[in-house]
Amino acid sequence: MRVGISTRTTTGVHKLNQHYRNYRDKKFQVAELGGQGLVAGYNYYGAFGFGTSGEYRSSPVIWGGKAQRWEDLSAQGGYYGMQGVDYEGNLWMTGYNYYGMIGNNVSATIYYSSPVLIPGTWSRNRGGSDNYKTTFWKDDVMYTAGYNGAGQLGQNDTASRSSPTEISGKWFARCVNSYYDMHAFEHGGRVWVWGSNYYGVLGTNNTTSYSSPVIQYGSHQWSVYRPNLCGTGTMYGLDGGTGRLYAWGYNHVGQLGIGNITPYSYPVQLPGSWSYLPTEDNVTGYWMCAIRDGMSYVWGSNTYGQLGIGHITNASSMILLPGTWTKIQRFSGGTQFLDGKGRMYITGYNWYTGFSAYRSSPVRMPGNYRYDPTMPFETVNASYGGRIYSAETGKEYLYGSDYYSGCTFDPVKSNNYQSSPTLIRGDWSAYFRYNGGVDSSYWSMGIGATC
Repeated sequence: MRVGISTRTTTGVHKLNQHYRNYRDKKFQVAELGGQGLVAGYNYYGAFGFGTSGEYRSSPVIWGGKAQRWEDLSAQGGYYGMQGVDYEGNLWMTGYNYYGMIGNNVSATIYYSSPVLIPGTWSRNRGGSDNYKTTFWKDDVMYTAGYNGAGQLGQNDTASRSSPTEISGKWFARCVNSYYDMHAFEHGGRVWVWGSNYYGVLGTNNTTSYSSPVIQYGSHQWSVYRPNLCGTGTMYGLDGGTGRLYAWGYNHVGQLGIGNITPYSYPVQLPGSWSYLPTEDNVTGYWMCAIRDGMSYVWGSNTYGQLGIGHITNASSMILLPGTWTKIQRFSGGTQFLDGKGRMYITGYNWYTGFSAYRSSPVRMPGNYRYDPTMPFETVNASYGGRIYSAETGKEYLYGSDYYSGCTFDPVKSNNYQSSPTLIRGDWSAYFRYNGGVDSSYWSMGIGATC
């Protein structure tokens, strides 16, 4: 997002004077000075932390009522809750405490609509939580809490825990926290895995589940690592040393792109040298898109025409897309494309984008904005639409569902569908999508702005 000193004044937004720095473990910017967390949308399970739950907020509210700077904010189990680390290393959490996933030594199922302080000193979160488990960090030491039925806490047993427990002897840079499986990265790219090994999703050359970390099969140094959808058992990895793309796990509609529907329990190489995989998403569906040798390819499920190849037949092998595209990103039932001139196109079943019908070939989105291909090109609010950055205006725009006004931060918009790109209200150093495979579902979050 915008990097440097920002003093721009926007309607309804106070003048900002903030310094931004790039946080190496995330794809977005995090405010270093003067930032605060703001949320809007559906306050399910009391995630917003101001003492109530279940209502909607179409104007931003300060998360937890705590007007302070945050080192890190992230979702806790999708829309179940949130967690924030302040600059003193205090960890605060709100929302759903299923199986003790909040980590405050309470195992009862209870909602916390006000921030709960978790004992200890913690560093930035690098994995969020998913399916009733949470990761906690002290520097590069990882701790887990919550549900452990498949050994996904990595504690060499299947007992759930309501307090953060260290992953003994392992130092990690970050993790991908999927439903019943975990993938944690050493500094340098190797991956340790544990938990359920559904269709070989752990990539260990078997389908054995593990309750403690084991090294993944092969000697890959992953620069990009993507689940097709958390919990569905399909994974993709881009080897930073070779530029080779690999896929493994569940493959019932050809989503691995290797010409069959056979599951694989180890990383299988796809042909070519690859330069781009979509940013992390939590999209419902079994297809993938990527850029190889400057050309765009798609494969997998094509129920709604989301592959953009002119029909709705699934593709188990990679298909070259006509045209020149600089970026591709999946969303629910569809795919968005950006060409070299900054024009955006979409395909698939576009419930919330104004087309309200299947489009099996790319259709240009309304408007004449020139979108910046170097900036985020992402899905927003689970999977209902996308976010793009205009090089002409220097502002971010949303299209698709503005469910409970959680995307545009605009009380006038309310619960509407934005069929044309709509300005996101505010000036944000970080506009939240999700973290490590976790999505916000019905609400959105920003850092470093006031409205």
